[in-house]
Amino acid sequence: MTNLVTLLKLYLLSILCSVVFIQTSVVAQEMETRYIVDEEGYPPMSAIRGYATIGGDSAVYVDNTHNIFLLISDRREKIIGQVGNGSCEHRSVTSFTVGGDTLFVLDSRSGRIVEYSIDRGDCVAEVGTELSRFGQIGRHGDAFYLIKRGSYTSASPSDEPLFYRLNSAGQLQPLNLTIGDLDRTQLFPIPVRLGRRIPQVKEKEGKLYFILPFSHKIWIYDPQTEDFSSFDLVNNPPDISERNFPTDTQGVSQLLSESELEMGFFPLENVIATLSLFELQPIVRIYSYDGNLIGEETDVKHVDFEERGRLYSLQATDSETEIYSIEPIDLRLN
Repeated sequence: MTNLVTLLKLYLLSILCSVVFIQTSVVAQEMETRYIVDEEGYPPMSAIRGYATIGGDSAVYVDNTHNIFLLISDRREKIIGQVGNGSCEHRSVTSFTVGGDTLFVLDSRSGRIVEYSIDRGDCVAEVGTELSRFGQIGRHGDAFYLIKRGSYTSASPSDEPLFYRLNSAGQLQPLNLTIGDLDRTQLFPIPVRLGRRIPQVKEKEGKLYFILPFSHKIWIYDPQTEDFSSFDLVNNPPDISERNFPTDTQGVSQLLSESELEMGFFPLENVIATLSLFELQPIVRIYSYDGNLIGEETDVKHVDFEERGRLYSLQATDSETEIYSIEPIDLRLN
């Protein structure tokens, strides 16, 4: 008899990563701690801001200095790309996605997409010149899909597009998702940026999944039909539109402290996991793909990535060679 048994524990540190997982056995499996190994003397790791598995036993991660590393069997094998201001270099990793052997880096500082070969680690191409307004990137077929950065506010015009397609000819086209599709009572009067996590658009069975800040929804785009859909996430946010507070950092910080903030999501085989923070407490919820809440857990650590249906926690060590531990976390949902 199949039971939903495990998925994460979270810890509120931006230098951590975590893992959630669904298990089909009543008895939890034996879980061993692994380590990210560095024996080549690469630059020290800063806080991990983004991590993605890329098939087999390989993964890429981005640290706080915008360096991108390739991991094979948890070993740091090489640096992918080059941080810099020159041609075919990136100044920042705003968002990234992977297609085959290519890593696509959205660099909002340079306003372009840089394509790197994962196998060789070098630059393949640059795309675009005026992409600074975008904060998330996805790819399907030969097109990029770009989501506007969370700079929109309660005063933004209703017809302002949020989601664009960049085709292979370099043409940028707004699609049918605008500010008017959001709940304005949840939009702040000034732009607000949440945390240091790199946002990612994730593909599942040909559809693109993403989160828009303060929308309290999972959004889905179907490239075949060009339709958008969404489902609501459990949240009881304050009505921002009824507040009369100064449009300054202190006023916004006060309101943020009263809000539950969605920080990430993790498409698994049969369910989708979300991570949110409320009063600095991580909350993990599990939903079906049609939006039904299955369970939640509040006694958890921080979650950043999924790997083969599990979520792991990455923590810095004192070792010069085993630089981060990768700890699977057992989770029982309420």
